[in-house]
Amino acid sequence: MPYISALLFAITAFAAALLSALGAVSLFLYNAQWRKAFFRYCGNRWNGTKRPSLSISPAIDKKVRFRAKILSVVALVLLVVFAAAVYLVSAKLAGDFEFWHVWNWFV
Repeated sequence: MPYISALLFAITAFAAALLSALGAVSLFLYNAQWRKAFFRYCGNRWNGTKRPSLSISPAIDKKVRFRAKILSVVALVLLVVFAAAVYLVSAKLAGDFEFWHVWNWFV
């Protein structure tokens, strides 16, 4: 595999990893908040207490939420742009649209 294709693949993989990490952190925060809200609801129902219910959305600082949103959009744009670029460059360098066959990736 030529060096330029490997570099573009690495950038694409980094963008995908960044997007996956942001998604995992977001899912963890939502899961923790849903668990808190569910147990508060169950405690209110079963024990007859009147504690206020909790929101199902986690309370995240506005700066952190804005930075995470910007970072996820940038990672998504990088992923799409570099995935298209790596395919076009690799197809051009291999001289075939199925460059993985030319470079014997799956042999």
